[in-house]
Amino acid sequence: TATLSKPEDFLNWEHEFLLQAHRLGLQQHLKSKTFLGDEPAIPDIRKRRYTKTATAQRTIRSHTAESQDGAPDDIQETANGTWSISDLTDQGQKIFQQDLTFYQLQEKVFEKQKTALGTLQDWVIRTVSPSLIQTCCQSHESIYEWHRNLRARCGRTEEDETKDARNRYLTLLRTAPKTVSQAAFKWLDQWEEAMAKGRQREVPETLHNSAWAWDFF
Repeated sequence: TATLSKPEDFLNWEHEFLLQAHRLGLQQHLKSKTFLGDEPAIPDIRKRRYTKTATAQRTIRSHTAESQDGAPDDIQETANGTWSISDLTDQGQKIFQQDLTFYQLQEKVFEKQKTALGTLQDWVIRTVSPSLIQTCCQSHESIYEWHRNLRARCGRTEEDETKDARNRYLTLLRTAPKTVSQAAFKWLDQWEEAMAKGRQREVPETLHNSAWAWDFF
């Protein structure tokens, strides 16, 4: 797992951060200042939109009684305590069940996104140094702002990383062992890592066999 404690760590850390976001389906949260939406509200059977039977209407408290100018979302209280599904007309039950099904779908989406955001936030907190978390990741900010703040604080660019990858590769070549030994095998592992990072950053000396093969002669 990549960690971020200094500017030189940023691009490798960011690469893994973006992989995590993609795996969790949060790409849209990194493109704009997007927050987790409001939690869906369960349908309220007291609302006027869920029409009551004639018998049930007689139990409506006077200050919430039916009136022709009432709004669908007006609340109706019953003198019997609470409404039940049997207090609704067939049409009222149909609309209530439709709204309940839609609510259940919304709730699943909300919980999935909430869990995904929490997982990504936990990953950031776990992999970023406490000092950077304190200055770049506030509880009231979105994950987009966390990412933006960390990038601005570390001040790293693709050009910086490419330059560093090239310097690491060329420096390693100057330390190549002259004989086959345990140190040579260790150096070869380091060379393969430097080569992989160089190709990732498109360092010219690592892109073509005809370029790097001569480094061994």
